[in-house]
Amino acid sequence: MPAKTVVLERLSKFTGETHELLQPGDYTQLTGRAGRRGIDTSGTAVVLHQRDVPFDKVAAIAAQGSHPLVSSFAPTYNMAVNLVANYPQHRAEELLMASFAQHRLDSRRAQLADRLAERMRDAAEFRAKAACDRGDVAAYAASGAITDVRQRMRDLAQASLPGDVFEMPGPGGPQRWALVARGYGPNPRLMLVGESGDLWRLPAEDLSPASAVVGTVELPDPFRPRDRSYRRAVAKAIGAAPREVRRPEAQTARGLDPVATCPDLAEHLGWLDRAAKAERDAARLERRLDEGTGDLVARFRSILGLLEAWGYTDGWSLTAKGRRLRFIYNELDLLVAETAERGMLAALDAAELAGIMTLFVYEPRRDDVAGELPGEQIPDAVERILTLGDELAMAEDSRRLDPTRPPNDGYVWRIHDWAAGASLDDLFDDEAAAGDFVRIARQTLDLLRQVRDAYPDLREVATDALDRVDRGVVAAEGRW
Repeated sequence: MPAKTVVLERLSKFTGETHELLQPGDYTQLTGRAGRRGIDTSGTAVVLHQRDVPFDKVAAIAAQGSHPLVSSFAPTYNMAVNLVANYPQHRAEELLMASFAQHRLDSRRAQLADRLAERMRDAAEFRAKAACDRGDVAAYAASGAITDVRQRMRDLAQASLPGDVFEMPGPGGPQRWALVARGYGPNPRLMLVGESGDLWRLPAEDLSPASAVVGTVELPDPFRPRDRSYRRAVAKAIGAAPREVRRPEAQTARGLDPVATCPDLAEHLGWLDRAAKAERDAARLERRLDEGTGDLVARFRSILGLLEAWGYTDGWSLTAKGRRLRFIYNELDLLVAETAERGMLAALDAAELAGIMTLFVYEPRRDDVAGELPGEQIPDAVERILTLGDELAMAEDSRRLDPTRPPNDGYVWRIHDWAAGASLDDLFDDEAAAGDFVRIARQTLDLLRQVRDAYPDLREVATDALDRVDRGVVAAEGRW
């Protein structure tokens, strides 16, 4: 099974008579499965230190492959608080300066330049894909009209009920969709079934401004929108329903910017958002190139400054928050800790907590499709954590630190439903996706244990969540 990182406990193997160092070919074979297809652009191999094998020997074996030896070592928030807890400041900085990564920083400038060129190409490509034959999408977005239109769409959605039939423009002409479920809040998510039996989920503000409610159908019972026969029954009801505008368009097409009536407007705006993000990334990379890559000690001091500003350190000592952060070993360690410290997990039940933990471990493949967020508490918790992630990224950017990877809610519903008692057959149609599920569930279990041990107030619900997730095929995987 591919993994992001492959760890070699020893750089030797037993031949049947004696232990011998691995040859470069052996090393390449063992580390070749590092890197998950569709997620990682590269994989990482780690060789644990052995007193009887000099570092230069390890480097020589690794470097004889087709790829140069590169260190991805960098101080993390968890590493920072553990260094503060275990060493005086001068010794901690000496350890960082002695790392192999310090000798690789000069090559980072070339990598940054390559990344900058790539993001600039991305920005140009995304802007080209955002183009619309009805007008200037960028000018429409910048005009401010989109804010008013989106509010009208939210108002229309909030006034609608399951069974209402929406008519909106499509590529081949008007299309009708039946509303089968609606969320809550100022921008409720809608679940729609079309005349072709397709299932469509979208936030209210992404409705076409030319949308209208043109009738009502009786929805089948029981409610099973993921079931194909259910969707076929809804589609048949739509086809038989007469068109009679019960509620007019939220805003008539007359007087609208032609771009607003484009059936692909949400897609155009999505590409425009991606172009804007690529341009922000390029600007940040340009700043980093202008400022230089610095060294590990400088980064470490920037991390300490942010930790002190957020209450995890006080000079060269840890606060209670910092002592708890020592036990969070996750790529999003500070975001996990701050989520718990701000009480964002306190009101969740076991299944909800398990689902929320996937925010910090799940990395989507390029072809993954997110599901509907379950319940009423989870969407609110997800929104607050995503906002906190943006706050952390801004704080990191102000201190010239690489921003923490944003959390992703694409797997929340699967782990939540599994913890609530669902079976694999309820969650998946194919075995490949189920294999990914087991991996993500094991990562979720690991993080739940860390949260349980670090935060006494969450111990009971985290323990319950562990029991609910660690069952069936997930538990069997852990025993292999």
